[in-house]
Amino acid sequence: MRSTPVNPAVPLRVELLWGPDLLLGAALSAVDLLRTINALAALREPLSPAPVVCRWQPMNGRGRAPAGLPAGGGFRGWADVAIVAGWHARSGPHLDRLVEESGAAAARLARIHASGGRVAAIANGVALLGQAGLLAGRRAVAPWPFVASVLRHSAGVELVTDQAWHVDDRLWSCDSPVLATELTLDLLQQTSVAELAASAAPLYLHSAERQQVAARIAADAHTRILPAGALERARRWLEDH
Repeated sequence: MRSTPVNPAVPLRVELLWGPDLLLGAALSAVDLLRTINALAALREPLSPAPVVCRWQPMNGRGRAPAGLPAGGGFRGWADVAIVAGWHARSGPHLDRLVEESGAAAARLARIHASGGRVAAIANGVALLGQAGLLAGRRAVAPWPFVASVLRHSAGVELVTDQAWHVDDRLWSCDSPVLATELTLDLLQQTSVAELAASAAPLYLHSAERQQVAARIAADAHTRILPAGALERARRWLEDH
């Protein structure tokens, strides 16, 4: 069942975990989506505060945080949403080491989830959910090269093998970094920015029918000469409606 915060006027607080060997492209895919949501909100209500505020949260206190968070500033306190982008792990043992070095981040994820927050793990980032104790008795997706490592950190998990991504009790997991946008879109549609996320979805998700229709309309408009006053009439119609 989908649920939203009691007070949707409060900005959605999102933190993205980062650290050495981060899958930066996956993390920034989520950042691009969050920036789009704030941009859509600004187009509708230019003077209203941003509906999403974000921050980078270090996994183990090392390294410099990436740039590029959406306008709107950071926040204090605990997040409503946490996103774990996963790692450039060379092997299962390498992933084990990265997970074990991120104990503080695992504890943080457990606290966010316990307080009612939502947590998304992209690709092998799901191992950190297991390390946090969040997968016991729950179902999750793990990328095939790291299944054994994920199981080592995830006592009691039931692996989902027939889906690319899965949701269980406010926990999102997927088997590939290329699903970062789709996964984040689904998560955001269960929050206070659900309507904005739904509006952003057509900009990010492919639709063959929509692509064909838009191409035909654009091609026709490109060759058509507008009659005098057409733009002014369109402006007045937009103001009236």
